[in-house]
Amino acid sequence: VRLRLSPGRHQLAFSWNGADVTTTVEGRAGDVRFVEIVGAVWAWGSSYAWSADDEAGARKRALASRLIALCEDGR
Repeated sequence: VRLRLSPGRHQLAFSWNGADVTTTVEGRAGDVRFVEIVGAVWAWGSSYAWSADDEAGARKRALASRLIALCEDGR
């Protein structure tokens, strides 16, 4: 998901199997930040979390992806 946010601090969140997971993203005008949802699945369960540790890898994966839809507000 690509989001265009105003400068400042923002909290991003997602819910998975009843668990809420949040992260904070902070930036100035013109900054580009990459955060990913990283998951692991086993026969006995799964876990998902935010990750901002591999910005170069996230940028590479994002550039290789295709836009399939815009948000309702056109972003």
